[in-house]
Amino acid sequence: LKSCDLSTTTLYKEDNLFCLIIQADELYIISLAEEIQEQIQREVLLSVSIGISEKAYGYRQFTNAFYQSTDALRHKYYLGDGAIISISDVDESLTKQNIKFRNDFELIIDNIKVGNRKASLEKFDSLLRKLKANLPQDSSFIPNMAAEFIISLQRVLAERNIGLYKIMPDFNLYSILNECNTIPDLKSVLTEFINKVTEFIQSRNRNLNCAAVKRVDEYIRKYYHMDITLNDLSKEVYLNPNYLGRLIKKETGKNFSDILTEVRIEKAKELLKNTQIKTYEISERVGINDSRYFSQLFRKMTGMTPTEYRNTFFKL
Repeated sequence: LKSCDLSTTTLYKEDNLFCLIIQADELYIISLAEEIQEQIQREVLLSVSIGISEKAYGYRQFTNAFYQSTDALRHKYYLGDGAIISISDVDESLTKQNIKFRNDFELIIDNIKVGNRKASLEKFDSLLRKLKANLPQDSSFIPNMAAEFIISLQRVLAERNIGLYKIMPDFNLYSILNECNTIPDLKSVLTEFINKVTEFIQSRNRNLNCAAVKRVDEYIRKYYHMDITLNDLSKEVYLNPNYLGRLIKKETGKNFSDILTEVRIEKAKELLKNTQIKTYEISERVGINDSRYFSQLFRKMTGMTPTEYRNTFFKL
């Protein structure tokens, strides 16, 4: 580019969008965008639309600036291809039209976030019924609403370090929205979108849950002799204690305390079988300081007292 100092720019690609971070005066950006369009048109005969964000100060604001530019860019549907659109110039009326559907969006996305495909589709069907009853006359409303939904979900996925390209490698927001001119179009495109995203999240959650429960088992087997709690385990796997407790129950059919007790009794059985250590010492070694309580637990789980169990291996 003739007028752009490339040492002050950074280019990166997100899905099918190219993002250029430029250190320049605000008024200069528009002329630079026009020059970019002209050169691309001249070199490869492609029409290019450009969305411009507000100023960003520091890396922490770059993510928001990126989404501002994509929000501006989606308005090419109303201005046509080859548009240069600044977020500060976007007509707020289109956004205001979506306010009455905002709660519906949030309910769908909340269910998608946890991978609940059935509830997501039910809420989506409810939204379509509401849309049919309140459809604005503006023909651009349907692609606009679809864009609002997809961009909102992209942000949620980004917060969880999930790029939409991982789920849909060939995803192209604008080609998708070009198919959304009627409610049936909207239903077809977004139903497939919801199906693929929830399927990915379900699979990811299963993997994460299995990994968390495996880590719990490893932790218990390593520290069974200590006074460990569900809170200790929750810090190890970065999950809420209540959620972790439910997850353990769901995956194993047992409570955390039951698993801990089973491991302690198994360790006690090994000591009774292979050593002559006194029962109260074994109780302490497996993390149960009350030897009487230990004997009661042992009998409950094995049908024998610790002494009776040992005698089966050390008969006179």
